[in-house]
Amino acid sequence: MKSKIIALLTAGHFVNDTYQGALAALLPFLITAHDLSYAAVTGILFAANIASSIVQPAIGYASDKKPCPWIIPISLLLVGGGIAALGMIQPYSMLLVAAIIGGIGMAGIHPEGARMVNAVSGKKKGLAMSWFGVGGNLGIAIGPIIATAVAYELGLKYTWILFIPAVFMALIFAFKMKSLTPADNMVKEKEEQSRLEHRKNRWGMFCILTMAVNIRSILFFAMLAFVPIFWTTILHQSTGSAGMALAAMNGAFVIGNICGGRLADEIGNELAILISTIGMVPLFPLLLVVDTPGVGLLVFAGIGFFMALSYSPSIVLGQDYLPKNIGLSSGVTLGLALSVGGITTPILGKIADIWGLKAALIIPAVLPILMLGIAVILLPKVWTYFGNRKLKPVQIQQGAN
Repeated sequence: MKSKIIALLTAGHFVNDTYQGALAALLPFLITAHDLSYAAVTGILFAANIASSIVQPAIGYASDKKPCPWIIPISLLLVGGGIAALGMIQPYSMLLVAAIIGGIGMAGIHPEGARMVNAVSGKKKGLAMSWFGVGGNLGIAIGPIIATAVAYELGLKYTWILFIPAVFMALIFAFKMKSLTPADNMVKEKEEQSRLEHRKNRWGMFCILTMAVNIRSILFFAMLAFVPIFWTTILHQSTGSAGMALAAMNGAFVIGNICGGRLADEIGNELAILISTIGMVPLFPLLLVVDTPGVGLLVFAGIGFFMALSYSPSIVLGQDYLPKNIGLSSGVTLGLALSVGGITTPILGKIADIWGLKAALIIPAVLPILMLGIAVILLPKVWTYFGNRKLKPVQIQQGAN
């Protein structure tokens, strides 16, 4: 496992996804500055997510045809420039353009970065992918803090400051490009070897796995949106302490991500995904009955941990399902899923507006059951694993004739 390359890609993933978190944090400031309606400001978020959703599979497919590590620094400049520009422009149409540019930038690092992590991780693919994922998790968590500090303390016109980390990281990637190119070529060689060995892409398995990944994404973004509201309205705690509840979930998510990678390397991606889903099934319904802060924190942390257990196993399993299109697989399971979660969250928000928060939480309470069904039906290796554990091979000795 080439740790230096994985560390560089993880750092790039961290900076990239910082802007995804920053975008959401800037929306309240844009409402005040431009007198935007909730529908209009939701449109900005939707524009970024839909652009990212369309571009990520396309970049993954293109990288399978011709590796292009340069897409990473270019994407960093696009996402940093697009999100930073939101505070410095006036017309709503230009806000949408900036959001689309930022969304395109968000898309670049996921397929290309995950392809290279797959190539350089050796036999520890789960662990390496989990560290790559942790970079993105931390970025999403820290992005709102940085963006809020700049917009609140200095004003929207100073959001150009947010562009600095992207420029800095893009320069690092540009200087390190010689070390990244061999890693990208290794992926191409693996894909060519799969073609020569006549390994087939298992599109059916991959599509249903993608359904499970999208469900997890919907659950993750629903929790990001609703945990602070749940903390203040259902548990009647202070607004100032809502960050503690979100930190409990995000902190457990990081730990679960690392544990999931190690678990997958030990027992297989399929079984790790199943364990993750089994853990989620009883925890989400508890949100409908929790009424004390202490229990609430434990539930938030448990949800974060078990959601994250399947993060890296699902990416690596998707790459195994599409050995001829590792980039496309990564673009879908790692990048597109995030966008799906961001797109569907406003729907849950509308349900909460009409019928109340607990009514909206009924959907997240049911979705893990659907995900469990997918895990059981789709992943037959789970059953062969237990079968192989129980049955020992019979050694047949042939006597001399």
